[in-house]
Amino acid sequence: DILSTVKGGGYAVYSGTSMATPHVSGVAALLAGRETNLTMADLKSRLLGTVKPLSSLNGLLVSPGIVDAFNVLTSAFTPMPP
Repeated sequence: DILSTVKGGGYAVYSGTSMATPHVSGVAALLAGRETNLTMADLKSRLLGTVKPLSSLNGLLVSPGIVDAFNVLTSAFTPMPP
């Protein structure tokens, strides 16, 4: 559940990919700005490989977890082979 502003003023709670996408995009931008040599495949691999596991998402997602900016930025990473 993500608290978001709504048209006309006020707030509402939403969930789903519409709410997750800005967070994942922001973390991807942080990583891309910090490590400018990463390819898109490397960036995707790093994002998927460093999620904070969440068992309730098992079987529902490619990488069942929550994006974790700290893990993405501090993990040791070996780029994917071409």
